[in-house]
Amino acid sequence: MHSMTDEREVREACARLTELLDDVRTRRTLPAGVRGRIYAILDMLRGARAPSDIVEIAERIALTLHALEWARLRRSDDQEEGLWHELQDLATAWTEAVRGDGKGSSNAAVPAPPRSPVDGAREPAYFNAP
Repeated sequence: MHSMTDEREVREACARLTELLDDVRTRRTLPAGVRGRIYAILDMLRGARAPSDIVEIAERIALTLHALEWARLRRSDDQEEGLWHELQDLATAWTEAVRGDGKGSSNAAVPAPPRSPVDGAREPAYFNAP
């Protein structure tokens, strides 16, 4: 960390992401504004120069939430179920990474990144233009 302000901002961002994860997992639904909240948290983490392992897990959580939202819109129950499991694994990795001092640890086991939310989806025609 570079300053007390950075450290405080990292702790605040970590607390916000933990709260967001708890909310999503408890309700097992994506609340309105979830993408805006996660991206604001990512901005805070990056701006405060959070440890790279913390930022990496937060980014993977953001991708998984996006993929989950996409699977829900496509009504892909199997994909959605798998993504809920991925989110649970990431939440565990997040908890391990921020446990204790809230600054992160390089010992957190981070699951592989989620597949693209559009895997198996048809791309719009303009992607297939010659």
